[in-house]
Amino acid sequence: MARIPVHRVVLEDGGTSFRLDLRNGVLVHREASVDGVDLAIRTTRTALAGLFVGQTSGMTMEGDPAVLGRLAAVLEAPDPDFAIVTP
Repeated sequence: MARIPVHRVVLEDGGTSFRLDLRNGVLVHREASVDGVDLAIRTTRTALAGLFVGQTSGMTMEGDPAVLGRLAAVLEAPDPDFAIVTP
């Protein structure tokens, strides 16, 4: 799987910056100050949840907004019947 570019999400209500990496099917986040990213999204914790259903109100984006489309293209819809724990 191709590596998706690094992104930065800034949660304004917490003053925290997170770096997101998607590699080998795993989305990893860590608190970090990251410069030179392809897309920086400034939002609050409440508005961030809307991003996963395509709502971007309450957010400002700096950089290439097409990065979100490339990220969404490699994600699969979750299976509601997925058995996390099986006997």
